[in-house]
Amino acid sequence: MKRILAALALMLFAAVPARAANIRNIDLGRRAEVWFAEDHTVPVVSFNISLPAGSAYDPAGKAGLAAFTGAMIDEGAGGLDSKSFHEALANRAIAFSARAERDYLVISISTLKENAGEAMHLLQLALTHPRFENEALSRVRAQIIQSLQQEQAEPQRLASRGFAREFFGGHAYAHPITGEIDSISSITTGDLRNFARGHWVKNGLKVAVAGDITAPALTKLRRLFLAPDRRSAGQTRSDLWHFHFADRLQQGGGVAGLGCHPRQCHPPDRAGGEADHGGVRRQRPDAAGTG
Repeated sequence: MKRILAALALMLFAAVPARAANIRNIDLGRRAEVWFAEDHTVPVVSFNISLPAGSAYDPAGKAGLAAFTGAMIDEGAGGLDSKSFHEALANRAIAFSARAERDYLVISISTLKENAGEAMHLLQLALTHPRFENEALSRVRAQIIQSLQQEQAEPQRLASRGFAREFFGGHAYAHPITGEIDSISSITTGDLRNFARGHWVKNGLKVAVAGDITAPALTKLRRLFLAPDRRSAGQTRSDLWHFHFADRLQQGGGVAGLGCHPRQCHPPDRAGGEADHGGVRRQRPDAAGTG
């Protein structure tokens, strides 16, 4: 099934004569920006969802936390453990991946038109009911550390990291997106949960959708991952998805206690406080994201 999906995607992007895409903005509410390109050449739909949860929001001493948390997004959610979640994706030929950038966590999803609803359901489940189980955490941590060890033998990677440290100085962009071996080793399950609670939010959400789907059908799909959860009406921050972690987290402090929305906060300095680095602040209308 995955081979069929890959072949269809190749046809969509390679076999179709080049033409300008008709990109439209879909109004799904003030909390999200949605761009949409309709193309019925092949029955495939692709989604790109960007959350304001990039490495700029890593707390002091936890470089790589955003990337680590993002890497755990498909490692179990709700009643599905890691294996079951991946089986649910494979059974519907859903390609699901996430990568952390400086400002955003970018989630990419591609699937057959008939499975788009299930893909959005699994995404919503991953965002609202992440499991962050110890077995998956240990396995993903080992993978990240192995990758970081390999990078230590790559001169280009070392030079890039050194340049970022010198150029950005005390700014949040100075540390590597994937963190350092020591910082990744120190990250706990509580850190992952706290980061997800504070930064996997609706405000600042950017969505791009292309493929075999109409605007009315896309508007219906929004209910699966954009509609407000009425049970969270009593929370102090209405932009949060309603989270259901196994254990309750204390409010305030750390990442969840920034006191402002991530896209409106200037990234904290490495000492954990707010710093003015002389750049354009994120709440300014002329501020451009670099994610």
